[in-house]
Amino acid sequence: MAFQLPEERAGYFSIPGTQRRLFYWYFQARSPSTGAPIANAPLVAWLQGGPGCSSLIGLFFENGPYTINDTLGLVPNPNTWAAAANLIYIDSPVGTGLSYYTSTTSDSSTSQLDVARTLTAFFQAFYRAPRYAALAKSKLILSGESFAGHYIPAAAAYMRANAQSLPLSGIAMGNPLTHGPSMFESYPAYALAQGLISQTLYSRVQESVASCKLLSTLCSTLDPAACKPASKTCAYKVWSATLSGDGSLLKSKNVYNLKQTDCVDPSNCYAQLESRLEQYINANRAKLGAPLNVTYASCSDPPYWSLWGDMTKSYNDLVAALLDSGINVMVYSGDYDFVCNSLGTSKWVDALLWSKQQSWARVKPQAWSGGTFRRLGPLTFVRVAKAGHLVPMDQPAASLLLI
Repeated sequence: MAFQLPEERAGYFSIPGTQRRLFYWYFQARSPSTGAPIANAPLVAWLQGGPGCSSLIGLFFENGPYTINDTLGLVPNPNTWAAAANLIYIDSPVGTGLSYYTSTTSDSSTSQLDVARTLTAFFQAFYRAPRYAALAKSKLILSGESFAGHYIPAAAAYMRANAQSLPLSGIAMGNPLTHGPSMFESYPAYALAQGLISQTLYSRVQESVASCKLLSTLCSTLDPAACKPASKTCAYKVWSATLSGDGSLLKSKNVYNLKQTDCVDPSNCYAQLESRLEQYINANRAKLGAPLNVTYASCSDPPYWSLWGDMTKSYNDLVAALLDSGINVMVYSGDYDFVCNSLGTSKWVDALLWSKQQSWARVKPQAWSGGTFRRLGPLTFVRVAKAGHLVPMDQPAASLLLI
């Protein structure tokens, strides 16, 4: 049977008490064999990283029902997650993608608490809408990748504590930035292990890793004034130094997929895809209900800089608390990614302070068709072979199996 595109709706929900409007695009789950709607399918919400990158990147180039070809035509995606779940792509935080605010002064989110409150209010409005009210009987799963490793634990924990009527049952994070110190510490170590930097450069960067870890920990625990210095130290003296130091081979690599060899410009292998997406969305902006004064960009600067100080904060404690409160957690990691690599990710997952931490340490990896996984109770950690930062793009069939 020919692939059938699911029912879809795009639009906005206003956030009460603010002048913010968050854009969403919803797709109904459909059976890939019959084309019929899937009864009781969960609702999987997708959040992109950045901060400030649009969820429509995920829709059109990762796990949505279709992709955009080079003539701006839509091509069905046979491995869409809509074959297993209802999907909703949300441009968050405000100022990302087609989401906007109407106030004359800046209303960008400057904290994860604000992002979490706004997302919670969005879902409360979503489930109140008559056309979506029936979905409240199905499970809600928050998913996303990269910097969404901040958004998702924060939003899930806030919902769990303050909006228990929402049917939240799980979170799924791909190549997430969740624990800043572990990830920044991993950069020189991972690069050295892969033969991408010299021992000399490794030793030089290590001198800054300690400062990065200290400032990041202060930022997360004691002193909010340390957050922006932490981001600056970690970004420039650890990340940039590892990438651009003398003799670093990373300068000629796609750091989102180290094995990709067909990049025209290794510093941005996805520029053509982003341009294609921006052309398509801006050409169809009116159909999507976007105001004339809102111009779409795949990644926006205002949300990025508003959350710059949040970059090195850690949200692993929230993940641990979610596990012990009954929320299912899946963390998956593409083995070819450098930006949020499996070394840094596995380190913070293994260090989670939850009730089954000691038992988790004894769980051995098992093979599956897409790589390896470890599972204990509500926690699953998956390593996806031959995939980079964007797992659903690099290994679409495997990512569908995951979800």
